[in-house]
Amino acid sequence: MLWKLKDCGHSILITDGEEHGKLGARHLKKSNKKLFNELNKHCFMIEFDWISTDCCLFNQVDNTEKFKNYIEKSTGFIDSKLRGSTDLQILCRRICGVNLGVGYFRQHTNGKVLSLSRWEKTYEKISEFFKSRKSAFAQNFYRRTPA
Repeated sequence: MLWKLKDCGHSILITDGEEHGKLGARHLKKSNKKLFNELNKHCFMIEFDWISTDCCLFNQVDNTEKFKNYIEKSTGFIDSKLRGSTDLQILCRRICGVNLGVGYFRQHTNGKVLSLSRWEKTYEKISEFFKSRKSAFAQNFYRRTPA
């Protein structure tokens, strides 16, 4: 997904070790304060690692309800109402984050499955979102003052 989105005009961060205590996100926060602070100057973060398709998990920070409404209206993803443990809990200190469904099922088992048709659906939705709303959230929704 990230490789296909590499030319979308947005920042991309890849972390490792989420399933083992969010190790990559924790390491980044601890060892590279400059990058960590730069990440939190963005308007929001998107993570691709959630079950199903059409549903998502929101990180709880200020403006989460406004951000939730914006994402649901703009992408068609809906809040799963579940709460889970993601890298966003470490990385999003001042900004909102959303973990989008990519068609991943039976997670945390030896029988995990990725549905390629659902993965494609997520890719199409987010590609359209990036194209049509390149900076809409930043320009029209709210601005954060840099730390």
